[in-house]
Formats: sequence, C-alpha cells, structure tokens
Amino acid sequence: ECNKMNIEVLAPDVNESISGFTPVDGKIRFGLSAIKNVGDSTVKAIIDTRNEDGPFESIFDFCSRVESSKLNRRTFESLIKSGAFTSLEPNRAKLMNALEGLISYTALKQKSGIDGQHSLFDIDATIPQPKLEETEDWEEKIMLQNEMDVLGFYVTSHPMLKYAPQLEMYSSNCDSEKVLEIKTKKKIKMAGVVRSLEVKHTKNGSNIYGNMVLEDLKGSVDVIIFNDTLRKSMDILEDKVEPIIVEGFIDPTEERAKIRAQEIYSLGQLRVNSSVHISIDEENSTPDNMNRLKDIFEEHPGPSKIILHIRSNGEVAEVEVGNCTVDLGENFIESVENLLGENVVNLT
Repeated sequence: ECNKMNIEVLAPDVNESISGFTPVDGKIRFGLSAIKNVGDSTVKAIIDTRNEDGPFESIFDFCSRVESSKLNRRTFESLIKSGAFTSLEPNRAKLMNALEGLISYTALKQKSGIDGQHSLFDIDATIPQPKLEETEDWEEKIMLQNEMDVLGFYVTSHPMLKYAPQLEMYSSNCDSEKVLEIKTKKKIKMAGVVRSLEVKHTKNGSNIYGNMVLEDLKGSVDVIIFNDTLRKSMDILEDKVEPIIVEGFIDPTEERAKIRAQEIYSLGQLRVNSSVHISIDEENSTPDNMNRLKDIFEEHPGPSKIILHIRSNGEVAEVEVGNCTVDLGENFIESVENLLGENVVNLT
C-alpha cells in the first residue's frame, strides 16, 4: 500500500481481478500482476497464501510463506520498487539493500520446512532472519524513477507537484488543457515531465528525430523534436523525472495538437539564470529563523541572487541580500520551505 496519489498497489481480494484497476473506497487498486516482472502465477500464490493463513505480519513472514519458486530476483525487485511492501516495511531502500539476504532466507526457510517433515530436529528454528540495516530511504527522485520503471506511472507523488508555482511562471501558464484550445499556429512554452520518448532515424540515416509525450498535472501533449534540438537535450529527456520546459510552436491542424519543439530546458538549467524570491511573514521572521536562513544560504553557494519579501505590520519590505548568492537546487528550496513553509520560494 502506498500513497499520496490515491492509488493502492496491493494484492486484490480473491474474488477480484489480479490485474488491471479496481475502484475501492474512493481509491484505485492496481492489480499486482500488472507490475513489471510480476506474473499471474506469483500473484495467485500470494493471494492463496494470504487467504489460507491470514495477512502477512512482516517481510520475513512473507518470505516464509509464499512459494519461493514464484519469487525470483526480478519479481522481488519490482515488488519493492512499486511500494507493494509498504505496509510491511515502508523503507524501500532498506529492503533493496537486504535483497540477497531475503532471497536466500526465502529459499532456506521453505527448504527446511520440507526437510523438517522427515527429521526429529526443528531445522526451521535455526535459520536466522537477515538483518535489515538502518539506512535512509530513497530520495523522492529515485523513488519516482523506480515507480515509473515497474508501474508505468508515478504513485507516491508527481514530479511536477513540488515545483508547480515555478513551472507555471516559466511556462507562461500554458498547460495540456490550454494547448487543446489553441486554434491557430502559436509559439508557446509548456512545463511537464517526459512520459515517453521514441527516437527514430530519417530514411537516409543522417538525422534523428523524437516523438515525445509531455505530461503535466492535467494531461499530456505530443511533442516532435528534430535533429539538433534532440541531440542537445537528450540527457535531460532521458532523466524522465526532473521537470522540463518545452518552447516551440503548436500545430492545431493535426488530428491531435502537437508541439514542434525549438528549445528544451531542464528546471535546473533555468535556475542558473534566475533570482530567488523568499516570502517571510511576521510569524516566521524571528531571529532564530533569520539566522537559520543565513546558514542555509551559506550551505548552498551559487550564482543566483536572493531577494527577501518580509511582511510586517501589514506591509511588505523587499530586501536584496548583498554579498551572498545561492545555488537554486532542490536541496536549497526544500531547506527553505522546511523552515518557512510551502510555496515561500519563487524564481524570476
């Protein structure tokens, strides 16, 4: 079970489909067999075991009870990446680091159960559980990349949610819905994440072009990217998690509106040439907070200047911080917003 996006990834009840999507109590249940590398026979084994002996109490209980022949390495990895084990162990990095031990434990535990039927000794009791080493969970970017890899979409969150205010500014408020309303050829900027990218060669093989689906929080738009633009932006397009800005022309004459890309930028590239504006209300403008804010600036040196917007007595004072510039990366924005609240950081 996971989530912030109202989607559950878990084995359905025995009478429900083991693949596809099922609405349950206002959420969407995603059948386990639709996860990459997890087949129907594996899901059936999980469901049958759960129905016979009750819910799984821990990851070790799962390993002990589900038929080991149905749990190969790729299946285990995909279940971890998708978040299917969240109710047993929420830290996915901890499970992935212990993968070798969990696979061995599964095989040994079940072999001992068979051997023990012909022995006077309780071999099963002598098999130690693998240690789950304490470790920091994956950062959001890694978690989302893994979800996209095995599910084909994001579950925990969406890469654009965190940066929606900044992305709206950079993309001139054009989104996938407004693109559909455009009736004449027009130059636009649109923010999104790469949903899919297919690279092809021209007939003579000398050039390449790409067909991309750009996804935002409202839908998706087709984008065609030609030779030089594609080669220049390939690195950021292959990331598939960091939001990008596509600048180009919309062609509304085609059956489905399509953007012909001229320039593509990552959010990181745009930040290099931006200034950061930080809003501070009266409640947060304490000496302790201002000292901590200064520490954050010093911890993230970079090229961007800082402008504070400090609210006091119903008025807002704009103050440019002299002799201090910062790197507008994810860690900087997260540190400031953890201190002062969400959406206090804007870029120009």
